[in-house]
Amino acid sequence: MSNIAVFGLNRKVTQTLQRLLKLFRCAAISLEDQSSAKDMLMRGEEWSVFIFAVEHTHGPFVEFQGWLQEVPALAHVPRIYIIEPNSSAVVHGWAGREHVFLEKPFQKKVLLETIKKVSSSTEAEPPAKADEQLSGQTFGSTELEHEIGRGGMGTVYMGYQPMLNRRVAVKFVRSDAHTSIDYLKQLQAEAIAIAQLKNEHIVQV
Repeated sequence: MSNIAVFGLNRKVTQTLQRLLKLFRCAAISLEDQSSAKDMLMRGEEWSVFIFAVEHTHGPFVEFQGWLQEVPALAHVPRIYIIEPNSSAVVHGWAGREHVFLEKPFQKKVLLETIKKVSSSTEAEPPAKADEQLSGQTFGSTELEHEIGRGGMGTVYMGYQPMLNRRVAVKFVRSDAHTSIDYLKQLQAEAIAIAQLKNEHIVQV
């Protein structure tokens, strides 16, 4: 298995998880400095699983998920979200066929089994077919330019709408997602997560 990255805002928590996973090549990465965290992920290492110790302060986690989805080399890496009891609604929009959440408290055995499960689901997934690449095609009023992310539900493309002279992100849900997950609830949960983003450069529509 390749490297495992453990992310969090509490260094004590991430280091504890790192010790639990001492049989693996495991890196503890703080999200307090997201620029450094991104640099570490982009050093050319091969990552097999990302583990997030989600705190009550969800903003940094939501922002980081958005960045991961925009990096094709990282968007496919399965993720495990370790969450507080009764807070699954916060990360439901991030979970999918490769991404799952694990509620505290849990035993080490459960964590190891979850890592094995998400790793095997990614290895078993066939690569995308050439005819599934939609770059250069027109979908409705939107010209699809290039792929910007790929995750548990499908593929996200950068699109351009000439009539409005604006760029938009367009998500195509995988056909098998209709049976493997409740994709409508998934999309709704993602919309809720996006709505939580508050920034002077973000306009709510």
